[in-house]
Amino acid sequence: MLLIIGTFFIGGKSKIEEVGWHKLSEMVRSGDVEEVVVIKNRDIANIYLKKESISKYPKAYKPSGFGLKSEPNFIKNFGTLEHLQEKFDELNSTLPKDKIIEPTFEKESDWFGGLMLE
Repeated sequence: MLLIIGTFFIGGKSKIEEVGWHKLSEMVRSGDVEEVVVIKNRDIANIYLKKESISKYPKAYKPSGFGLKSEPNFIKNFGTLEHLQEKFDELNSTLPKDKIIEPTFEKESDWFGGLMLE
């Protein structure tokens, strides 16, 4: 039963393609990125595309809409928060104001971590 519940809420993450910095910066420059949410305790950034832009990226994960929050279209692994912020600051300095993306920072709870048995 826990496996079914866990799959419902977190099962889609393994299907989400990782995107490199070059591709991510292209998506931002094109105005296709809606939001970037940095998950501080998992060293990943969730990349959410604008709905009208999803079809431009064949490898983008198309969320089903189920769960507490829609799944990201891409993820980006990063080294340190400082490095990631520097990269965004550098990118944003070259963009017009309407295309600037300021990442938000969150901590993700591990709802099922305490319930898993080894």
